[in-house]
Amino acid sequence: MPRAFVPRKTTCWRSCRRIASGRSWSRCWKHAWRDHSSRSRWTGSNACAKRRKTVAEARIDRHSAVIEQDLPDIYAFIADRDPAAAERVLDAMERTFQELARHPDSGAPYPTRNRKLQGLRMFPVSDFPNYLVFYRVETASIRILYVTHGARHLLRLFRREPRE
Repeated sequence: MPRAFVPRKTTCWRSCRRIASGRSWSRCWKHAWRDHSSRSRWTGSNACAKRRKTVAEARIDRHSAVIEQDLPDIYAFIADRDPAAAERVLDAMERTFQELARHPDSGAPYPTRNRKLQGLRMFPVSDFPNYLVFYRVETASIRILYVTHGARHLLRLFRREPRE
């Protein structure tokens, strides 16, 4: 058997990621080699200096009902069974809010015909994807309108509790 087709498992020496095993080694190796930029060989402070972008964080503006109603209700429901889990959920929600501040357009647009809810976006809470954050991106801030469980009837929720 030719040496090029010897089944082998290897990783790319630049990124330590697995690139091939078996007969497709040489073809995958070429693609993996092209994926790396020439800057990946640099070390020290110049390694990512030209790729790094400064991302300004947007201000987080929570609707008063989120603070007074949504988050306490979620905490109370979970804390009845497991107080430590309730703390983890609230911590994950805060991390999600910070992530949205860094990347405001990362949420999916929420399609609706309601004119008051135009521009609404939704984003799952990190580590707890059943909980959804509904927000609107404004000029200098992010307005968080709803934090709710995804199993709820969302149209009914938006109709009963309109928030702007």
